[in-house]
Amino acid sequence: MPLLRKRNLVLFFVIKILVIGLFISGCQEGTNKSPVSALLVEPVSFNQAEDGDKTISGTVILSAAGSVETPLPDVTVALKYEGQIVSTTRTTTNDGKFFFTNLPEGLFDIIAAYGSTYYKEERYVVRIAGQIQSPADPIKIAVSVK
Repeated sequence: MPLLRKRNLVLFFVIKILVIGLFISGCQEGTNKSPVSALLVEPVSFNQAEDGDKTISGTVILSAAGSVETPLPDVTVALKYEGQIVSTTRTTTNDGKFFFTNLPEGLFDIIAAYGSTYYKEERYVVRIAGQIQSPADPIKIAVSVK
């Protein structure tokens, strides 16, 4: 009987070490780069009751130290609501403008993806409550390119 207990104890510690190792390796901070296709998933729709009349719009600009703000065309911009992508658009003009319409009140994350293979996620939180939007519309999103 003591051999069985010792074996179970060893097995327990091995499993515990594996679980801790998987947790640590899965939670390491990486390069913060993901395929652009991660933003191009099928967007989740709002429920009919959640549809609203709010709009978020803005411009994606290139941010470089000491330079003028340059609007960026062809940047994928995604909107997240409650952790899920709800809308994706691609700027098609040279002025880098984007917009999201028919939004309910709430907290939104805006993610900008620049480049054909990888993007650096630039996250901006927008709060819409009543007639107030923070930050104010239109928004400027500065994307840093390495």
